[in-house]
Amino acid sequence: MAAVFLLLASSRDTGSGWGAVAQHLSEAQAAAGRVILLTGDEAEPEARRLTSQQRGRGRLLRLWRDAARVRRVLASEGLDPARVTLLAVDETVLPLAAFLNMRHGLRFGLVYHGTYAVDPGTGFDRRAMALAERRATAIFAVSRFTRDAVLETRPALAAKIHVANPGVPRRDITPLPRADRAPVVLSVAAVKPRKGADRLVEALALIPAARRPRLEILGLTKPRSTFQRKVMDRIAELGLEDHVTFRGFVSAAERDQAYARAMLFALPSQQSRTGFEGFGLVHLEANQFGTPTIGCLNCGNEDAITDGETGFLVDPEDTAALADRIDRLCSDPGLWQRLSEAGHARVQAQTYAPMAEVVRRTLS
Repeated sequence: MAAVFLLLASSRDTGSGWGAVAQHLSEAQAAAGRVILLTGDEAEPEARRLTSQQRGRGRLLRLWRDAARVRRVLASEGLDPARVTLLAVDETVLPLAAFLNMRHGLRFGLVYHGTYAVDPGTGFDRRAMALAERRATAIFAVSRFTRDAVLETRPALAAKIHVANPGVPRRDITPLPRADRAPVVLSVAAVKPRKGADRLVEALALIPAARRPRLEILGLTKPRSTFQRKVMDRIAELGLEDHVTFRGFVSAAERDQAYARAMLFALPSQQSRTGFEGFGLVHLEANQFGTPTIGCLNCGNEDAITDGETGFLVDPEDTAALADRIDRLCSDPGLWQRLSEAGHARVQAQTYAPMAEVVRRTLS
């Protein structure tokens, strides 16, 4: 009998990292067997929409209701729960995965992305994580950094945690030549401290005005937030108003166009004791368009970027190094071409098929 995988996730929206992993991993798993993906997206039919990942009062009741939803979905598909393998594709749904394992014996695995794998938050989530980790067959970390961060606090998990890098779906994209691109540094991220917009502004100011590129930031903006006001004030102090644009949310087509026309992509993720970038799918997305990328050391970017080959990795605190790499990619056509070609070649092979194979082989 072909394998049947039940994937649980907070979302399948490919505009977010977690959603992209859920959607594309389910597609890759479908190549080897039957797959059912249940999420908490509003667009899901009510009979299949998960709610227990939402924090707040009534969560235990939502957990029971979600378990009943799952049972009904499996019954409607004519599936015996004992023959189904379950995968919690992000940390928010692991309480449901553990509950289904306890109630129905479903064999299951967990996918750990980043911050929430180290700091799940509330007491309920901490207890649920401890239970899920004890009962899970395997845990899949999206990067070596995430794996190591988890093992720092829970070394007993060493035997069951595996690295399974995500990827990008294969697309037939011919990168624009450098001469057809705008002198733009693109960043795709919400404007918040961990995503490093302030570092990009400071780096831009260090580049001589005659060579200074523009900066475009695509992603959620919160103009009233303390952090964004601080960034805007600093832009004004440095006289960079004509060099920085916050475009907010854009469509997937607009985002792809931005990736295609930018000279380079940069996301200097900042790290804290428990908050870190688990991988950085946006770097691979940029590489699909032949756009070299700049990320940071000491986070999951170390698996997404090969330093000096597909892009650059810099110390998250070293603004001068960030400015230097931006300047070099904008002013050195040979360097730009080498990194562009290598990055584009790499993502042709870094699809979700290898991740799906690791999950399938480990849980089978």
